[in-house]
Amino acid sequence: MGRTLLWAAVAIAVATVAVSSIAAEDAASLLGEFRRIDWDSREVGQDKDLSDTAWQTRIRVERDLVTLGADALPALVDACSDDSGHVRLLAAHVLGYLNDGAAVAPLIRIAGEDDYAAARLMAVEALGRLGAREGEAVVRAAAEDTNRYIREAAAWALPRTVSGEGVGDSLRELALDTWDDTPIASAVVGEPAPDFALRDADGVTVRLSDYRGRKNVVIISLLADW
Repeated sequence: MGRTLLWAAVAIAVATVAVSSIAAEDAASLLGEFRRIDWDSREVGQDKDLSDTAWQTRIRVERDLVTLGADALPALVDACSDDSGHVRLLAAHVLGYLNDGAAVAPLIRIAGEDDYAAARLMAVEALGRLGAREGEAVVRAAAEDTNRYIREAAAWALPRTVSGEGVGDSLRELALDTWDDTPIASAVVGEPAPDFALRDADGVTVRLSDYRGRKNVVIISLLADW
């Protein structure tokens, strides 16, 4: 009986390692898919091709990496040193969803040293989400950054790094609970916008239809995607 239990435990351990290995490969594959897109040509301020679907890839890759959770952590930490600032940005952003101290050191490096402002901004926000006390100094420095958006991110993150009270697992759980693929690409130029609901910063649910016929609505999402 004892030997049977031992072999069962070994089998479970081997299966767990195998699943984690597959998940790690999935994370590396997702980052590779993201890396192959020419994001420089899609920078904010450049002419937009409304038929371009690269943004859908970005959203899906981000969602899938957050879904993988801890299994994606090694690949994301490696991606913090990627040659592409866009990949470093993505890695910093996703690490902010994962409540893991292993993300702190690479995030501090990006927040303090990265030459890509958007990556620095995401790293500062992520340090705040993690409530990383080790990141207090770099977040304080970011509060004096020449980039206004980084200063604003630092103002939000600093109290959380000082107190050590981050968002825990709540942000990842909320994302997994609310992300829905079905509305993607449902908006059509020249047609009425499909209705949708989002929670605002105070947790209040707001529907687009609440404003129909009353006022114009401008939506700004991550990285000023209008």
